[in-house]
Amino acid sequence: MGLTKNYLKFAPAGVCNVIGSSWAGIELLPSGSLPGHTDIGIHVCVGACESLVVWDIRTGDKVKTFTNGASMVTSIAFNGSNHLAVGYLNGSVSIFPLNDAGESVIFEGHQSSVACLAFDSDEGLRLASGGKDTDIIVWDIVSQRGLYRLKGHKNEVTRVRFIPKRNILVSSSRDTFVKFWDLDIQHCFKTITDHTSSVGDFIFLKDYSYMVTGSAMQDLKVWSLEYIEKDVIEFADKRPRLETLDDEKEEQQVKCSLLGTIPKECKEEILSMFTRGSLFGFHGNDKRLTVYKIRSDDEIEHKLKKRMKKLKKQAAENGQTDSGISVSLTIDDLVVKLQTVFASFKIRAFQILEHEEEKAKIVALLKDNSIETYGLEHRRVEKPVVDTLSKFSLPGHRNEIRTLAFSSDSSAVMSGSSESIRIWNRSSLKCVRSFTSGYTTSSAFVFGDRHVVVGTRSGQLEIYDIAAGLQEDSIDAHEGIVRTICLTTDKRGLASGGEDKQVLLWDFDYVLEEAEDESKQPRRKITVVPKKKVEMADVVLCVKYSNDMKYFVASLLNSKIYVFFADTMKLVWVLYDHDFAVTCIDISTDSQILISGSIDKSIHIYDLQFGQCLRFIKCAHDDRVNSVQFLPNTHLFFSSSHDGTVKQWDADTFQNILILRGHHNNVTCLAVSPNGKFVASSATDKSLRLWEKTEEILVLDEEKELERERQLDDKEREDLVIPGERDNEAVIVGSKNTRTESSADKLIEQIIENFNSKDSTNSSVKKSSDVLKQIPSSELEAALLLLPFVYVEQLLPILATIIEDEAEVELPWRCVMLLVRVHLGQITNNRTLLPVLEKLRRLRILLKQEKELINFNRVGLLFLKQKLEDRDSIMLFSDVTNILNEKKKRRRRKRAIVTIKA
Repeated sequence: MGLTKNYLKFAPAGVCNVIGSSWAGIELLPSGSLPGHTDIGIHVCVGACESLVVWDIRTGDKVKTFTNGASMVTSIAFNGSNHLAVGYLNGSVSIFPLNDAGESVIFEGHQSSVACLAFDSDEGLRLASGGKDTDIIVWDIVSQRGLYRLKGHKNEVTRVRFIPKRNILVSSSRDTFVKFWDLDIQHCFKTITDHTSSVGDFIFLKDYSYMVTGSAMQDLKVWSLEYIEKDVIEFADKRPRLETLDDEKEEQQVKCSLLGTIPKECKEEILSMFTRGSLFGFHGNDKRLTVYKIRSDDEIEHKLKKRMKKLKKQAAENGQTDSGISVSLTIDDLVVKLQTVFASFKIRAFQILEHEEEKAKIVALLKDNSIETYGLEHRRVEKPVVDTLSKFSLPGHRNEIRTLAFSSDSSAVMSGSSESIRIWNRSSLKCVRSFTSGYTTSSAFVFGDRHVVVGTRSGQLEIYDIAAGLQEDSIDAHEGIVRTICLTTDKRGLASGGEDKQVLLWDFDYVLEEAEDESKQPRRKITVVPKKKVEMADVVLCVKYSNDMKYFVASLLNSKIYVFFADTMKLVWVLYDHDFAVTCIDISTDSQILISGSIDKSIHIYDLQFGQCLRFIKCAHDDRVNSVQFLPNTHLFFSSSHDGTVKQWDADTFQNILILRGHHNNVTCLAVSPNGKFVASSATDKSLRLWEKTEEILVLDEEKELERERQLDDKEREDLVIPGERDNEAVIVGSKNTRTESSADKLIEQIIENFNSKDSTNSSVKKSSDVLKQIPSSELEAALLLLPFVYVEQLLPILATIIEDEAEVELPWRCVMLLVRVHLGQITNNRTLLPVLEKLRRLRILLKQEKELINFNRVGLLFLKQKLEDRDSIMLFSDVTNILNEKKKRRRRKRAIVTIKA
């Protein structure tokens, strides 16, 4: 029996270079929300790939990181006190506590990415999420379950917001509609259809009396909202009411009338809007952020009186009476434009913090992986002052990383992009050195890791001194892009290939640089001198030296690979197995095997000694292969692709060993450390990821099985078909996946065990209760909906016994109500279940007692709260900021009156 070849796993070791992804928004955390931090307005929460990161924008430190899953963060919401909600690209929603007092919760209900999130403004106990699947889901944070799914939009939901104390939800979508939902009956009672393009966002002004909607039209629309109290009517069933509502009853709750329009400077669609205090702003897909001020009631009244006085004066001059003159509120009376803030790059999202009466701070997340802070002083509306307070961008590149390289001792990683070169400490993943450079395309450490050499898009070779932080030299090498560079084995020279169809061989040398001051001695600097030039048939994409310096290999745009003798540059082989351009090549440490990757998604493995293709791996990736590199002293190699994955292969057995997932976009480059323990990769999501070799043995069969399960989970991720459920606006929330299927299987196994068990009834009931408690609350409904009715028949008597014997009644009653609602027709036609239903009807008194106990405790806590506030004469549980601001305003008014009288 042959020996089995063992492989070791590579696991994620960290992510760096990402400040804030352009997929998600930004949330400004108030003072006191983070334990141990009391400063005002310095902590911002942004999405960074699959993580949620809290930054201190004053110090540039990463304060906190939340991670729950491997999907990209697409939306963020803060409930104002302690919880953050995060929406992901795979349709899931996570709830994180800021103080680490509780565990995170995961909700799954959307079939595509979550586009927006909003907490209930009253208590923050409900969460609404809107997705690209056109659905809106309302979640209960306390019971950790989905309440209902609202259907009505025909395109992506762009924003959802609650109207407090009205139990109304408002949503906007790319289908050009804005909808008002009555959450008491889960019905859309009003739809605004005046927009002719997709509605990007909307906000409420002046205590929800006005609404501003933004779209791709030339202006913003301002709506006046008038709320009408609903009549208290008891309905035995909600559905007849939904079917009999007419247009007249739709105006019973909210009357919405167009007040006017606000012109916008940007021609693109409004991406986001935000309001806080007396300010609101909006922006499109450009650098401009427009800020408006909302006038106070006194200012509006003063303007109306002034206009009335002017009209009366004009009437008197014309000899008319002023009895029929009246004025109405206009947009100019309600808001006034303050300033247009110009950011350094396109804005993704922003927030406003009005920390003083006439001063505000604006924090903007830019699409170039940076955060900017602006100070806005609006003491005078005619001349507001905007200052750029800071730009938080040091930890990362502004653009995608195009090249990676490890130092010889594997302690540092170099990354290069279109604007800079950065040196990262491998263990801490912190940037230790940064250089401003040209558009780098290739790189390498040289001279004992004290210098780096890079090839640029402008055709130059640039050499930098890491310790001094200076550019040593810049050499014009190619007439076009330097596509690739490769060091010789002895590190004394390098080869470069470029757009000019040439391969240039260089030697390192020292030259004396004349000092500017005659009193100082000339300084030696490193440079490269040309050694040889080789003309090629097409653009050179990649070059490599074999470890024994016997061969030199170059891959070209014409899909061919040329193998030369390294000393004489005499042609040995021409390999032409690829169909398209060969983007990358590498040679094993023993100089025996050559691997190549191409735009045709394939990887070829060659015997370098004989020029023979050993294996052709067709469709090695789902997109073009960008990089291939061997692990030192092995025949194992890694490949990266535009499909967002990094794969490990065995060149001896031609097997795919491992797939490293983590990037959320095209992987641009790859680097393997000289000691073979680390792999670095970067992608267009601006992330630089480090993978570390572990001591865990990898079993190929297990990895293949996990991959099959993952693919199956992606295919089966769909809404559950609920028996008896019609095509209503509100349906039950449920998502079918491998976890809910596993929970349903465990429940079925326990039901079968109870049916066949000879143990006592109490033991079987106890086991069934434990199985129900083990199912996550957010997945309970989906697991129950997957049960066939034959097992529902056996589960209902078990639930009735649990309610009768157990002290906890909430969980079993929740299961009973769902099962009865879904399978009502079959249950009522089943004679064997009628006694069970009668028993459950009698047991409803236990549920009533539980509700009375909860209400009693709630009233008792409210009473204790009131007693404490009365005793200490302070509001322990309320925000007193508004009260203090009102007192300051009164004092200023009194001073102003005294000054005028004087």
